[in-house]
Amino acid sequence: MKRQLAALERTVQELCVKHGINRETMAEEAAPETVDQHNSFKASCTLNEKDADAPDPQPMPNESKECQLFLTDFINGGEVLVALGRAYMDCVPTDTVHGIPLGAGNVRVTISVPKLKRALLPIPTNEATYIEEAVGGFVAWPKKLVVIQSSLSQASRGPSQAPDPKAKGRKRIKKRAGRKKLQSQPEVQQQTAEEVPPTFDFDAIPIELRPLAYYAQSSLSDGSQISCPPQQSDEMPIYIGYEDVYDFITFKEISTSSIMVYISYLSDCCARAGLDQRFVFISPFLVSPVQQNVDRVAYIRERADNIIRIITNIPRGRLVLMPYNSGQHWILAVINPWDDSVLYFNPLGNDPGEDFQQLITLALNDWKLLVGRGITKRRNCKTLIQTARCPIQQGNVQCGYFVLGFMREITLNVDGLALLQNKTSYNEADLNLVRQEWTTYVMSFIQY
Repeated sequence: MKRQLAALERTVQELCVKHGINRETMAEEAAPETVDQHNSFKASCTLNEKDADAPDPQPMPNESKECQLFLTDFINGGEVLVALGRAYMDCVPTDTVHGIPLGAGNVRVTISVPKLKRALLPIPTNEATYIEEAVGGFVAWPKKLVVIQSSLSQASRGPSQAPDPKAKGRKRIKKRAGRKKLQSQPEVQQQTAEEVPPTFDFDAIPIELRPLAYYAQSSLSDGSQISCPPQQSDEMPIYIGYEDVYDFITFKEISTSSIMVYISYLSDCCARAGLDQRFVFISPFLVSPVQQNVDRVAYIRERADNIIRIITNIPRGRLVLMPYNSGQHWILAVINPWDDSVLYFNPLGNDPGEDFQQLITLALNDWKLLVGRGITKRRNCKTLIQTARCPIQQGNVQCGYFVLGFMREITLNVDGLALLQNKTSYNEADLNLVRQEWTTYVMSFIQY
């Protein structure tokens, strides 16, 4: 081996002499350089000496959590799930998004999965106004409308991921016949992996209702929704999901969203017939006792203020139609504030409960104090609430459909109030007419 190495060394020397190469110079050129750590690529984030006195750049919180992003639904009440993403919950008001401070009560979020693409951002930027325009970027979001989903290990990967069925507070309330509980949008729309949506028995569905049933079965069972326009153009859309469609078509307990959709339909009908100056509708979510375990007096005060806000500017002679749910049963109130009178239409024929009486009396008495002149009856008197004659339901879950029929009778007929009070019942054809109109109206907003 030594002889071989010696022979190789001689050969190298001969080659170097032959080609004029200095071996010492070649060795120096081949030696590795000593790397200045402050100038290396890996140290490029280190401040140069001239920047040593510059302020530290604002750090972005690096602890993000998977979350659901909601918007407040001022029409139906509660909140609507509009996107999935990640939230940086350790932000402070001075942190910025696109150069604008977050402000108090807001956090930085990034949207990964839009649920309602055309919903407006709660805090728009110069680059984005709608949810779909902010996907993949950072936006500010009200902290109270961000729900951290620590149990959703893959929530941001797509809408097919469902919440952990054991997650606290996310179980859906079991329904009882005739006792429709009003729920906020997040409760109604949450589906767990163990909950498989019921399927339609198409043979048992009236033929006029089948197109929407087919569409719901194929396109809404994954949690998608149909966006229907509200009664007023400046209000949030009304979202109809699979459960709303299934319950309505299969003649089960009716949801508040379904009530609101039919109100929008009747508003359109009145506008086309030139009758839109005769009636005003009030959302049941603004007046029904939805919340539990709250200060009762303050809660009645809040709901009464909602009524006052709506009726304050209506002209004399206009009637106010107010669907109301006590938590167990639907009724319809027809209010004539200028006459200080209320007609109470109850499909069961019962008199109004204490909550309803106190709500109406407080609202109209305070309204009279606001408008002052032009009221023929003295102030602070007990409002006359008259239990009116109307069709009486025979089943346990028909009250919502009857209330839709009441509103249709009143608004689409010249003498609708008198006509309604002369009827004693609705037959199957009457109720199917309401259901067909509702179904056709919802179908008109499907985007294929």
